[in-house]
Amino acid sequence: MVGLACGVDIGTTNIKVVLTDTAGQVLARETRPTPRIASGEGDPLALVSALEAMILAAWRGLGTSEPIEAIAAAGVG
Repeated sequence: MVGLACGVDIGTTNIKVVLTDTAGQVLARETRPTPRIASGEGDPLALVSALEAMILAAWRGLGTSEPIEAIAAAGVG
């Protein structure tokens, strides 16, 4: 792998995104509250939208054209 790797942690309280280089060094990170609907349950559409925005914000913040080669996600349940 020559590009960046993205790790996603989907928690019940917060969602986190990190971008790393090939050595595993964290280059950028983003954190936001996990989206909820009125009943308090997770909102899947808002979650996907937030993750996309977070990944792009982290990548753009690096100011590089290096591609994200891999994305891995972990979450509860």
